[in-house]
Amino acid sequence: YFDFSSERYDSVKASLEVDFKKNKSLIKSELLKKIDQALVLANQKEVSESQLEAEFLSYRKLQAEIVEAFRASISEVVLNLKTGEIENFKKEQNSHRSKFNERIKDKDKFKERMLEGFEKNMKSFFDEVTDEQKKLYSDFVNENYNFYQEQADFRFNTIDSLLASADKKNELLERSIKFYSGDDSLKPPEFKIKQDQYFKKMYQVTQKIWATLTDKQRSEFKKSLNDLKAEISQLK
Repeated sequence: YFDFSSERYDSVKASLEVDFKKNKSLIKSELLKKIDQALVLANQKEVSESQLEAEFLSYRKLQAEIVEAFRASISEVVLNLKTGEIENFKKEQNSHRSKFNERIKDKDKFKERMLEGFEKNMKSFFDEVTDEQKKLYSDFVNENYNFYQEQADFRFNTIDSLLASADKKNELLERSIKFYSGDDSLKPPEFKIKQDQYFKKMYQVTQKIWATLTDKQRSEFKKSLNDLKAEISQLK
């Protein structure tokens, strides 16, 4: 997006390497905690909306913590932005917006892409996906089709707003960190209400899909989590 020069790229890369080294143990321990939480849920035949909400909110909290942990690298990028880098970002942003708006015009193709992503995720952790589960998710996407456009508009408009304040680097830094942390203070009240409604529906469909898991899927889910845990535990 920024199309850094070699010199800038090397500078950002060096900053990232320092941040990765400093935060590696934090990320590792937090990921292992999340896997343990998921393993607890994996032993339950049913999960409540409140459990799913708590799980989701814990991931949002971790997202904010990780973004803050990489503040030094984010600062290296934002506080040293050059005019050409900002202009290139705007160009890429407009291209991305046009491609998304073109894709979402065709509702059937958009739903197909969403369903492909769902199936891929299900097969990654559960090894398979049933027709009933696909229908539950397809209905969910259909019901929330308009929100996906509103969600994209919010992201594009917020980034436009961030770029408009590019001459005030410290302000841009703080607002960027809030945006990528998922901070609700940047969200218009009307959008926040719709987003909360979407999340509630997301918990509900997840609860329904969870109730349809076969014994084979549950067994595969636990195996996938334990394999992932073993792999992460070996990271130095």
